[in-house]
Amino acid sequence: MNIIKPIILSVLLLAIPVITQRQEVKISMEYCNQSKLLIINIVNNIDKEVIIMNQSSLNELSGSRVIIRRKINEKQSDVIIPLFDTEKGKRIPVKVLPQKGILSVPYYLDTMGLSNPIKIQVQLVAFIKDEKTNKQITKEYSSELYIK
Repeated sequence: MNIIKPIILSVLLLAIPVITQRQEVKISMEYCNQSKLLIINIVNNIDKEVIIMNQSSLNELSGSRVIIRRKINEKQSDVIIPLFDTEKGKRIPVKVLPQKGILSVPYYLDTMGLSNPIKIQVQLVAFIKDEKTNKQITKEYSSELYIK
C-alpha cells in the first residue's frame, strides 16, 4: 500500500502540465467515403486572431499543406496540396482565423483525381501574437486521419 501512494501521486503530478496546457489551434478531419469528401476543420481556441500561412508557391514543403497518401495497384504515393485553394483565380497566401473562430475547408478528392486515400495529414503553420514581446511567433500543428 505504501508503494501505491507515491506512484499515484507521481502520475497525478505528471498529468497536471498536460491538463493545464491548452492548444491554441485544433485540427480535425472528416472523410465521407461515399462522396469522397474531405472536410478539414480548424478551430482557434484563444482570444486573439491566428494567421494561417498557406503552402508556398515556391516550396511545397513550406507553409500549411495537406498530404494525401493513396494506394493504387498495391503501391502507395503521396500528393501534397496547399491547405487553401485559389479564390477568384488568385492564390491565397494567408487566412486570418478570428478569435474563437472556426474554419472549414472542403475537398472533393474524386474531382481532384485523388482516389483511394489511405492516410491524410494536415501540417499547419500559424502566426500568433505573443503578449509578452508583442511579436508574431510561429507555431506548427499537425493532424492525421487514417482511412480504411
